[in-house]
Amino acid sequence: MQGPVGTAQTEQWSWILQTVWGWVWGGLSWIVDWQVQVFRVAATGTTFWEAFGKALLLFFPAMVLVAGVWGTMVSLYTIPFRSGRGRFLAALLMSWWDAVRMAWFYWFGLARFLLVFVGWVWGLLRLGVGLFWRTLKNLVTSPFAMLDSSSREPGVPWIAFILLLFWSAIEATIFTFTLRPTMSELLSDLTGYQVNALALVVLLWFFLFIIIGGSFACIQVLNEAIKTRAIGQIVSMVLVELAVALFEVLFLYRELIDAITPWLAQQGFQLG
Repeated sequence: MQGPVGTAQTEQWSWILQTVWGWVWGGLSWIVDWQVQVFRVAATGTTFWEAFGKALLLFFPAMVLVAGVWGTMVSLYTIPFRSGRGRFLAALLMSWWDAVRMAWFYWFGLARFLLVFVGWVWGLLRLGVGLFWRTLKNLVTSPFAMLDSSSREPGVPWIAFILLLFWSAIEATIFTFTLRPTMSELLSDLTGYQVNALALVVLLWFFLFIIIGGSFACIQVLNEAIKTRAIGQIVSMVLVELAVALFEVLFLYRELIDAITPWLAQQGFQLG
């Protein structure tokens, strides 16, 4: 008699547990499909930036919302077995209030970070523009300030100095147009992109102007070193002038000859 009775009790308890579980899961199963829709809305988009923006704004609040719904639904099944149901419901409502406040503080923090980030970028732009403007201003005004201070000293050969600058500019212009095709082809081969012609001409002209003007300055320093018999300075200036001469012969005058040779041949000059 005990065997059939025990089997009947086991089946009865199994039916009770299945009924209770079906009742409990029936109130929770809808959350699974619902949370899929929530995360789909919070973390997907037609473009990368749309998905990134939605994930940044909605993903973490959506996680809090889903976790809160799971916790609330599970907690509701424990209400019949609790003694302080009023305090429990008040604590549950306060938890939801804290979750809403947390989401609000999260969005407010993002907005504050965005404003601070924009301020940082604006400050960096102002700093960069200010530094560039002051640098450009100093580059323009420093030579005039130097000329002003030098003009107050007697014995400055201003005519020779101006003619030297004029001649350096002429040489830089000539060598710029003779070197431009070679430099353009070389830079295009190195970078794989077509070089901007105007930028190349400007940069090449300033570079050649500095090289040519510097070579004349080295000659002046060499002349003064010979007058004062400064052997070390004489040797260093001679080496510098040899390097400059080698550079000009290999890269400047060679290209100049290659450029003017066809023109001379067209004019009827016999070469070679």
